[in-house]
Amino acid sequence: MKLIRFIILSGLCGAAMTLGMVSTATAQCTNTCATSNDGECDDGGPGSLYSICDLGSDCNDCGARGGALCTNTCSTSNDGECDDGGANSLYSICDLGSDCADCGPRQAAAPTPTPAPAGALCTNTCSTANDSECDDGGPNSLYSICDLGSDCADCGPRVAGGGGLCTNTCSTSNDGECDDGGPNSLYSICDLGSDCNDCGAR
Repeated sequence: MKLIRFIILSGLCGAAMTLGMVSTATAQCTNTCATSNDGECDDGGPGSLYSICDLGSDCNDCGARGGALCTNTCSTSNDGECDDGGANSLYSICDLGSDCADCGPRQAAAPTPTPAPAGALCTNTCSTANDSECDDGGPNSLYSICDLGSDCADCGPRVAGGGGLCTNTCSTSNDGECDDGGPNSLYSICDLGSDCNDCGAR
């Protein structure tokens, strides 16, 4: 009975793969690596700086691992030409992993960490860095036991001498134009300090 059930399920899974309805792998994403949240990918996978942790155990720095992209939703799937823009593709007219029949499974790219604004203080030298509590004494910190900017994983980048308002939650962040309504801004469409990469700290 188990063998029959396995054969039936295998057939259904194979049909689903042909139709592009399922992923070929389960993503690995934990933060059990001792150096998680330090801004450097340490799991030995694509784009990692070091190989000191297990693959998928430094998710916040590396992104999910092992989740292959494999569907056939590309309008030109099954035409014998790889069209998803990935390695060895002929064209880039479809999303990565959406032309699996022609290209094979693709790995999702690891996210690129957002760089700290110019002049920002961002290290993890605080003795309590990476404990999910901001301890550098800056705005919104729980404690003031470390130097400003030395608990970056928990507090985010800090600007010395600035007002401390420095996020990139503005919908037009990183467009090269200051949009937070503060001094020297071109527009006033976002909250003060929410377009830090373009305006600087407020």
